[in-house]
Amino acid sequence: MAAAVAHTISSIDPGHRPTAAKVRAFEASIYAAAHSYPSHRGGDTLGHVGSMMPAAQYLAIPNTVAWLDPVPPVQPLVIPNNTSAALTSVMLCQHTADLEEFSQFVTNMNTLWSLFLDNIDNVLLGHLRNRLLNFAGVHPRDMLHHLIVTYATVTADELEANATALHAPWDPSQPIEGLWTRQTELQRFSMGHDDISWNTVV
Repeated sequence: MAAAVAHTISSIDPGHRPTAAKVRAFEASIYAAAHSYPSHRGGDTLGHVGSMMPAAQYLAIPNTVAWLDPVPPVQPLVIPNNTSAALTSVMLCQHTADLEEFSQFVTNMNTLWSLFLDNIDNVLLGHLRNRLLNFAGVHPRDMLHHLIVTYATVTADELEANATALHAPWDPSQPIEGLWTRQTELQRFSMGHDDISWNTVV
């Protein structure tokens, strides 16, 4: 069995409404966790990211195809009469592989579910909570979608603060790479809202 993967999730502090930047950082860290679980689905390049990301957004990434969650194989496997030994062997191997894939998928989704609920204030999930079952049975993809739709709208104040941070002083004792990383993150945050050109960054 493969060793457990350690994940660093950008937690959202409880007790107040999260900013769009906090939600987007949380979203990216959840995708990074999903990426760490290998899968041949969705183009065989991004692990389980396709299980968490909206379909249109996922398909916009190069070399991806539509993600389909695995479904539980029919149990028990029924092999028709007069099936050859060779074909029976193939069917058994495929059934075993399907069972293993589905079992691993459920394990991965449960891990992502736990990472999600352990790193945000559950109050933010609002109507998804069931009075008796709490969040049991809620797909982590639906929780992430709710969080983004509800809290990831960028406000004018956030854009202004982002633009102001662009001009914050840089400590020359720190590696120059850190400065470019900071500026790139600020530029990325403004994309689609109040774009910061590369000339402005420079």
